[in-house]
Amino acid sequence: MPWPAHVIKAFEIAARNGYIIEAEYYLPYTYLLIHLFPPEEGYLVHPQHPRRDDENKLSYIDLTVLFVIRYPEKPVFFVEIKPGETMHSRSGRRGADQQMRQRFDDFIESVDLPILYGASAIANHLCIYQYNQETRRLLPRLIPGGEELSIDRAPASRWNIDVLTPEGEQQLREVVTHIKAMCTQPQPEH
Repeated sequence: MPWPAHVIKAFEIAARNGYIIEAEYYLPYTYLLIHLFPPEEGYLVHPQHPRRDDENKLSYIDLTVLFVIRYPEKPVFFVEIKPGETMHSRSGRRGADQQMRQRFDDFIESVDLPILYGASAIANHLCIYQYNQETRRLLPRLIPGGEELSIDRAPASRWNIDVLTPEGEQQLREVVTHIKAMCTQPQPEH
């Protein structure tokens, strides 16, 4: 089932300037996430920014907007958005990967689901992350690099879900279906 016309139109408009301006993608992702996680089903799509640093001070270095989907009040999914140019920069992709790992660290103690999913969005391309509570593993795995510049620690191939293709739409819908199934199951208290 294709995305609604207003979602597609918003992504088309964002693509015009979204190569360097990530804010161009805030509206399309708002539309997409509300479509996938409707408020009438009890979900809340909640933009958050900026993040706090290790000393609990607001960090304005990277003003990335993070969309957190809550059900009913606990995080069940989140998306962090970067502009299209990030795909063509090793350091940009590595930074996006590091931010996702920090977000999991921020959320993990407040999650009741057995698996927490997150998505790093570079324009309309997603890299899906998942943290398994039982195994305590985060996928995709961290690629250690040390000081070797020859190692691509966040390869572009990880952002392999293009939400504007039928295959990408199906992959994202499968993740959302799994999240919703977990949300309807009784979860143990923490």
